[in-house]
Amino acid sequence: MRSRLLTSLAITTMAVASLSLGGCSADDTAACNAVTGFLTALSESRANDALAFSCTHKEGQYLTDAVLAAGNAANPIKIVSVGQPRQLSSNTSTYAAAEVRAEYTIGGQAIDFVYGVERRYQSWCLTEVTAQIVPRAPGLYLRDYEAGLPLTMNGVPFTPDDLYLGIDLFPGIYQLTVVNQFISTTGGQFVVPGPWHDLYSEDSIIIRGSVSLTDDAQRAIGQAAQQKLAGCLSETTAKTTCGFSSPLGSVAEIVTWSAAPPDFDLSTWHWNIRVTTWAGDGSYTDPFPEAYVPTMALHATVTDTKGRTVQHQEIVAIRANISDPNNIVITIN
Repeated sequence: MRSRLLTSLAITTMAVASLSLGGCSADDTAACNAVTGFLTALSESRANDALAFSCTHKEGQYLTDAVLAAGNAANPIKIVSVGQPRQLSSNTSTYAAAEVRAEYTIGGQAIDFVYGVERRYQSWCLTEVTAQIVPRAPGLYLRDYEAGLPLTMNGVPFTPDDLYLGIDLFPGIYQLTVVNQFISTTGGQFVVPGPWHDLYSEDSIIIRGSVSLTDDAQRAIGQAAQQKLAGCLSETTAKTTCGFSSPLGSVAEIVTWSAAPPDFDLSTWHWNIRVTTWAGDGSYTDPFPEAYVPTMALHATVTDTKGRTVQHQEIVAIRANISDPNNIVITIN
């Protein structure tokens, strides 16, 4: 039986009342207590206790105390009320089914959710305790079948398989964070209001967020790029070891390279971030974070074997692989 989300979710400010069973009779208390116990376990970051309320076996790398605690640290689940069960099937000695409406908040967001519950012999359980979702986070470079940035969700590494296989999450609040000291994350937080399963429609959660380079990254990348550029410009061959070359290489004896304009300084430029699979040497690799600047011009003075000179410009792209902040790899070509 599929739980239903009753209302659209809106961020509200509300006073959280003390827990109430909303008028449950003595006969219905066990069904109410199953939902109350589940939500209480979530609010206290007790994952195994929460899973114990499930009618079916559940497991997953995000269904842990640590993941719940990370969400509850700043945005705890607070129960407002648990209502009277609505019976869905004939009540027999071995089976009964009902719905229980619960109101609670997650990080200040008001949730009104109906939980499916079943009694199997003498025990009540929840038909669903997790939501299976396919996360989407375009601003964090999180795309179908590709995770270009190293990410964690509530502290747990986020893997590419999570993008198309779907992941099971408890109701709660989650934070995607980029694990790279050069990259800062804005946003990336999302709420799972309750358990439901419809993998490729409503369960595809769009996570709003963005990434940018830190000030330290801007300085470190700029300095590394300027140092690399200076070394490249000191070469006197038509084809440099840096990757750019003069088309007059067949007649050139000496080539003098310079930036255009001559005082061009990469250490003062603002670098942007993107995710790429282009390794810079003509090959493709696993996705990695890359900083880049708009193309720049290089001036070449070519002297041939007879002493004649020809001048021309080459346009190059400058990129920095920042997968490892301690080993910035600059490519100029």
